[in-house]
Amino acid sequence: LESVRSRHRSWDLECPSAVNKESLSKGVVKLGWSWEARYVAIFKSEDDLGEKLTEMMSHDGCTASCCVVQEWVDFDFEMRLYFLPPSSWNASEELQPTRIECNAWSGSMEGGERRSFHKLSDEIVLSKYWSDDKQALKKAKKEAIQIAQHLLAWLLL
Repeated sequence: LESVRSRHRSWDLECPSAVNKESLSKGVVKLGWSWEARYVAIFKSEDDLGEKLTEMMSHDGCTASCCVVQEWVDFDFEMRLYFLPPSSWNASEELQPTRIECNAWSGSMEGGERRSFHKLSDEIVLSKYWSDDKQALKKAKKEAIQIAQHLLAWLLL
């Protein structure tokens, strides 16, 4: 992760979290099929990362051969895009989501407890987080759809 961070610094990109501004000190380990904060653990040091990797890969019934390690990212809410590609879909064609949902998380996960989330309407996103900037929300959805195309092509090919 530090290698990726050093490349980002050379591209003059902002750090995705205040806690990791100077160096990587916090992140998450998650099984690739984790959903809604299940099978996600926060690490706060290299030693802690090793412990969390061992815990994650040792869960009863876990047959995964790998897991995801991600730098901590500060966020206010998340945007979920749901895609149902037809069987005839070609990765060169842009696929539109069948649904877009935003949700905000509550709780910290710091002690390993599961967090809960609250679904947010566009109206709540605009009023609570984005000062009624409808253009910003429209642009965020458009960019999310564009970014998702790369992931979809990789997952479905």
